[in-house]
Amino acid sequence: MNIEKIRNQIKEMIADTGREILREFENEDYWILTIKHGSYIVNLIHPKRSKYMVVEFPFRIDDEKVLAIIKNILQDPVKGGQFFFSLKSAISSPTTAYRLHHAQDGAFMGFSILKRIFPFHGNFTIRDLDESIQAVVSIGVLGSTFLSLIIGVKELEQRIIEETQKPPPDGMYG
Repeated sequence: MNIEKIRNQIKEMIADTGREILREFENEDYWILTIKHGSYIVNLIHPKRSKYMVVEFPFRIDDEKVLAIIKNILQDPVKGGQFFFSLKSAISSPTTAYRLHHAQDGAFMGFSILKRIFPFHGNFTIRDLDESIQAVVSIGVLGSTFLSLIIGVKELEQRIIEETQKPPPDGMYG
């Protein structure tokens, strides 16, 4: 098996599906292609010494305000349980896997949607690659939309609370 030949075939398949390779990275453990799928980023990761690759839709939250809202939700055991149950329901699929990302202090920071592909086997096709990319992006978008809705609702609730706690303007009732 010529790994370099397989890598070049993957790159050609990506181009043939109309996607753009944004970055290629290699170290002693991994070979990674970062590609653009519409407005989304997808990684193709080859753990060296393996006969598979992983298609990954990464979704990391780096906005401190959003992280604070999620942290506040998770402080309540019931709301935290509901949050993770709903998120896992949104990102679970029979054809993909997911990984939740947490900071060193345990704070939730995002998720990845994952699907294995097997380009080192003779029957791998451009269709397999395309369907795998579509699968992780579709489920990833569901998860990111879920988080956007939760964050939006929590921000709106907080604004309503803040507005209702303000004193009435001078002279309004007098």
